[in-house]
Amino acid sequence: MYSHEVTVRGLSIAEFAARVDRSVNTIKSYRAKGMLPPADVRIGTMDGWFPETIDNWAANRPGRGNKYYNRLPER
Repeated sequence: MYSHEVTVRGLSIAEFAARVDRSVNTIKSYRAKGMLPPADVRIGTMDGWFPETIDNWAANRPGRGNKYYNRLPER
């Protein structure tokens, strides 16, 4: 009988912040506002994100000043 163990490690809030060059407080603020992607893993009360999730979020999130009304088609 074979036993396979898989270790899954998500990046913490601090690692998330470092990866996207933002402060931990900024990332916590984004999270409180629902601006972060859902966590990929949860261990107890600790959430973690895969690097791919963070990179995808960073590449596709609206930039500064890119509000909803700025994305409306011109009339």
